[in-house]
Amino acid sequence: MAKKSKNKNSAAKFLPVIAALFGVVAIVMFFLPAVVAKENAESSYNFFKIAFGYKETSEGIVDVTVTHLNFSFMNLLTVLFVVGGTVLTVCNYLGKGKNNLFGFVAAICFVAAGVFFLLAVGFTSFNEDLTTIIGKLGGDIKEYYKLGIGSIIGAIVSFLAAVSAAAPAFLK
Repeated sequence: MAKKSKNKNSAAKFLPVIAALFGVVAIVMFFLPAVVAKENAESSYNFFKIAFGYKETSEGIVDVTVTHLNFSFMNLLTVLFVVGGTVLTVCNYLGKGKNNLFGFVAAICFVAAGVFFLLAVGFTSFNEDLTTIIGKLGGDIKEYYKLGIGSIIGAIVSFLAAVSAAAPAFLK
C-alpha cells in the first residue's frame, strides 16, 4: 500500500511540468490562424493580429494605410492568461508544490484562456467602416469568419493545462 501512495506523489510532482508544457503549446498556437474567413481560407489572422490590431500599407504614388483589425482587449487577456498560467505553473513546480495556491490560480487562468480562445471571433474588433457597410446591408461581419486551428487547439490545450495544474492538489 505504501508503494501506491509514493507513485501518486511522484505523479503529482510532474503534473505541473506537463501543465507548463501544455501552456507552451498554447503560446505556440498564437502564431497559427485564430480567425479564418469562411469562404476565403487565405484571409486569416493569427492571434497577435486580432489582439493588437492589423494595418496594411500599400506603397505607390500615394501611400495608403488600411486598418483591417483594431486593438482587442479581450483577445489580449487571452494572451495574458496563457502566459500567466504558464508562469504560475512553473513557479508552483519550482516551489516544490508546498503551496497549492499557484496551481489553483494557474488552473483558473488556463480555463479562462480556453474559454476566451473559443470566443476569439466574437472578441475580434474589425474595422469600423467595414463593419458599418456590412451592417447597412443587413449583416454582421463576424458571420463571415470562423475559428481557426490556432484557437481550437489553443482552447483544448488550455483546458488540459488547467486539469494538469489543479490535479496535484487532489492527488496528495
